[in-house]
This record gives sequence, C-alpha cells and structure tokens, in this order.
Amino acid sequence: MSNPFWLSEDENWALFESGLVLKDESTSGEDDADRILCLNRESGVSVVSAPWNDEDEVIWLGSSEFTTAIPGEAAEEAAKRLRAIAADAEEDQD
Repeated sequence: MSNPFWLSEDENWALFESGLVLKDESTSGEDDADRILCLNRESGVSVVSAPWNDEDEVIWLGSSEFTTAIPGEAAEEAAKRLRAIAADAEEDQD
C-alpha cells in the first residue's frame, strides 16, 4: 500500500486512494482510483468507500460498527478527495 494522502493527528486513521472493484461490480477497464480506503492503523481494520456519486458525504461500505467509528475529519477529507477525483475524470472526458 502506498503512502496515505491523509493521516489523522494521532496517526490512528489513514486514507488512501483505491481502485478496488468488488466482485459483483463490472469494471470500466480503467485503473484510476475512484474509491477511498480508510484504515484504522491501531486495529488493522479497513473499509472502502462507494464510488463518488455527487452525495454530500462519503458512503462507507462495510460494518456500521466500524464505519461509525471513523472520525468526521476523515470522512470530510475522503469526500473532498472523491469530489476531486470525479472532477478530474469529468475533465478528462471533455
């Protein structure tokens, strides 16, 4: 795994861009990251986001027990990054 684009002040939470495709999803053939992986560096548990779809907040896929523990600041940073990724992809299409 590469370096995180965001790390919490206490260094327990890290965010990474991810191109993970779930087994029930079709692929577009592009290798670009369109998800965010959130890792709790203390427990080793991670969760990925859904691809950005113009929601106001990032949608985390996985156990609500874990996703509710994700700090608000991490979710905000993930949403910012997903918006930027979506904007870049839109620009590339033009």
